[in-house]
Amino acid sequence: GDVYKRQDLAAFYMDTHDQQIAKFVNSGLGRMMVNAGSSESYGVEASFLASINKNLNMNVSYGYTHSTFKKYDGGTTSSEEQIDYSGNYVPFVPRHTMNAGANYSFFFDKSNWMQSLTLGMSYTGAGKIYWTEKNNVSQSFYGTLNGRISLQTKALQIDVWGRNLTNKDYTTFYFETMHRGFEQKSRPLQLGVDIRYHF
Repeated sequence: GDVYKRQDLAAFYMDTHDQQIAKFVNSGLGRMMVNAGSSESYGVEASFLASINKNLNMNVSYGYTHSTFKKYDGGTTSSEEQIDYSGNYVPFVPRHTMNAGANYSFFFDKSNWMQSLTLGMSYTGAGKIYWTEKNNVSQSFYGTLNGRISLQTKALQIDVWGRNLTNKDYTTFYFETMHRGFEQKSRPLQLGVDIRYHF
């Protein structure tokens, strides 16, 4: 069959004033919104999708974001020194994001009990991500490999899947409270089976 292709490209720029950031209160018992001044963000997003034939599909996407504080007065330290985060990266915004995947399907005769078998692999990545306005804690770029085998019968679909197949260790979330830092770690390699029955 014919090759189907689709490409998308987008660029953006955002100038944000009176930006607010959620912070834990000093007691650690709750969070509050504080005014973080102003920030600017710009970047580009691109994606490519191709159906080579009825059997093979491929996709690739990439995004780049540069998000920094234009002006951010962080108050004063206990020794009355002024804290200025201007120019620092905005926390929780990954600099790079990407995804690449491919699916290959085998189709069988309609009289066969097995209608199709699809093999799929994907790679998803993100980073660098800063977790604090001070930019002293971060997660470098990381990627995870995922896979799926899908068996389709006339009434039944069985998916065998795996996530984070290389057992990559990374931080998914970080915050500081009561003068301590806490992080949420990634899930290790996961394997599973999904079964769907069509009436």
